[in-house]
Amino acid sequence: QFIQCDNCDMWYHYGCVGIEPGDPRPEPWAVFICPTLRKRDDTCMRPDCPQPTEENTDVYFVERLVGRQKTGDASFWWLAKWDGYPMTQSTWITEANVVGDGTRLFETFQADAIKEGIDLSQDIALLSEAVAAGWESHG
Repeated sequence: QFIQCDNCDMWYHYGCVGIEPGDPRPEPWAVFICPTLRKRDDTCMRPDCPQPTEENTDVYFVERLVGRQKTGDASFWWLAKWDGYPMTQSTWITEANVVGDGTRLFETFQADAIKEGIDLSQDIALLSEAVAAGWESHG
C-alpha cells in the first residue's frame, strides 16, 4: 500500500515510512508529511496543517554536577545531572560544555564533595547520589 505526502505529493510505501496496522496517518482526515520534509523542517507550510504543540529545542540544562574526573591536561570531565532527568541518565561532559553559570555549578560541586568528605585530590570524585545510581569513572 502507498501513502501520499500532503505537502510534496510524493508517494511512499507504508513499510518505508513505518506505517503499521492501527496507525492513524492513512486515515482521510489525517495529514501525512513525508520523512524528507519532516527532516528538513518539522513544520508544514500549508495553512490547514496542524502546528506542533511542543517545540523541541534540543537544549538541556545542568541541574547540578555530581562528579568530576581529571583528564591528562589539568582539566576535568564533569558528571552532569540533567534537569528533569533521573541520575541514571547523567552524562560526562567537558568543562567547555557547561553553559550558563558554570562557576556556581563548580563551586556547588566542590562544597557538596567537601560536605560528604570526598578527597578532591583524587583523580575521580563522585557524590554519593552518583555512586548510588551506579556511576563510576568516565570511559
